[in-house]
Amino acid sequence: MPNGDVIEQWYTEAAPVIVSFMATMNVALDSVRSGHEATQASADQLAVSARHTEQWLADHPCPDAAINGLFAKLFESYAVLAHSCDLTAKNPAGVVPVELEQMVGGLAAMAVETLAYLHLKERGSL
Repeated sequence: MPNGDVIEQWYTEAAPVIVSFMATMNVALDSVRSGHEATQASADQLAVSARHTEQWLADHPCPDAAINGLFAKLFESYAVLAHSCDLTAKNPAGVVPVELEQMVGGLAAMAVETLAYLHLKERGSL
C-alpha cells in the first residue's frame, strides 16, 4: 500500500485536472438549469473535458488502487454525463429532463466523496 507521501505527490500532479473537472461540472450544472440552449452550448466542452480527464488518469494512474478506481468511476460517470448532455442538446423539443439535473447533482456528490476519501488516505486516516 502506498504511503501518504506518494499519494500526496500524485494528488499534486492531479490537482489541476481535478480543478478543471470541477469547474466544468459547475458549468454543466448551470447550463442544465438554464435550459436547452445552454446545455447545447456546453455539451461539446463537457465531452472534450471528459475525454481529457479519462486519458489523464489512464496516463497517470494513482499508486493507490482504491483511489484510482474511485477516480476512474468518477471520470467515467463524467463521460456519461457529457454524452447525456449531448443527447439532450439534440432533443428537438428543447426540454432538459429533470433526470439530467439529478445526474449532475449525483456526479457532484460523487466528486466530493472521492476527494474526501483521497484526503483521508493521504493523511493516513484509512
